[in-house]
Amino acid sequence: MQENFQTWNPIYEPAPLLWEVRLFLIYLVLACCLLLIMCVELVWMFRCISQAIQTGADAKIGEVQSHCSRKVDNLKRMAVFTLFLSGLILLDGGVRLLFAASNRKTTAYEAYFRPAGGMLFIFMLGVLVCAAFYIAYRLFDRVLSKRARQMIES
Repeated sequence: MQENFQTWNPIYEPAPLLWEVRLFLIYLVLACCLLLIMCVELVWMFRCISQAIQTGADAKIGEVQSHCSRKVDNLKRMAVFTLFLSGLILLDGGVRLLFAASNRKTTAYEAYFRPAGGMLFIFMLGVLVCAAFYIAYRLFDRVLSKRARQMIES
């Protein structure tokens, strides 16, 4: 029996993640941890506000509410910053992919599908974290405005 097997050379060779992408992924993990910490802090502060409303400590309510307002605004800023970084990662990956396509001068589109898919997956993760920040912002902003209305009514 003849054993002349042809070797199959893949068009795309897997490469390790670039340092920019690794740094972005570390940022996303830290941003998720920060989001969790900020949400717990805000829930704790809203609990303090509700206790202060029940006891009638007006001076403490205004101070805690202004601090909550700053933290809620920081959630929105983090959402915008994460979206900006995600866009930069997508742009960087697209430019690298186009440079690789022009240097290789190949028409094998399969060689570009996998890197493009990886690039879009990293972008999607960034947008997902951005959406989490924005959802938290909207939720806590509504709670904060509801608390402000309660203070005005009472």
